[in-house]
Amino acid sequence: MHKLLVVLVVALFWSNAAHAEGGCPPGQYPYDTPQARQCVPIAADAGGSGYWADRYAAIVWGHNADGTPTYTWAAGASSQERADAAAMAECKHSGYADCRVALQFANGYFAVVRSQQGHLYAGSEFGWWGARRQAMSHCKRSGGVQCKVVESQRSRSEWIE
Repeated sequence: MHKLLVVLVVALFWSNAAHAEGGCPPGQYPYDTPQARQCVPIAADAGGSGYWADRYAAIVWGHNADGTPTYTWAAGASSQERADAAAMAECKHSGYADCRVALQFANGYFAVVRSQQGHLYAGSEFGWWGARRQAMSHCKRSGGVQCKVVESQRSRSEWIE
């Protein structure tokens, strides 16, 4: 009985040691994507003298020729100005009217939600689920019915060597 207790205690400590950071092995951290959670190396363990570079994104609202709301977006830009310009250029290139920047953010995720009435709502957060939750909340608070996520993208900071 004493041996069984020792084995259980050792197994308990050993299993916890294998998941140092959010269920990931030592030297890695959890990284959520729309498909799954992944473990990626912590940059400091990668060796080298790199740095984290901010990555910016923007969403631009516009209207189709028939007047229905639509949007364009840009992500992964090196500055907010570049993200805004890229999303705005895409809106104009697509022939949309009334193009205007609706959302700006850096180092996170965004989501766009469309209500059954056709209205668009957006949200951004550090995590994928948070962005979706925020956009859905905007839709529902504004009286949207059958709110549905139609887009979710990331614009996370990037490790530069």
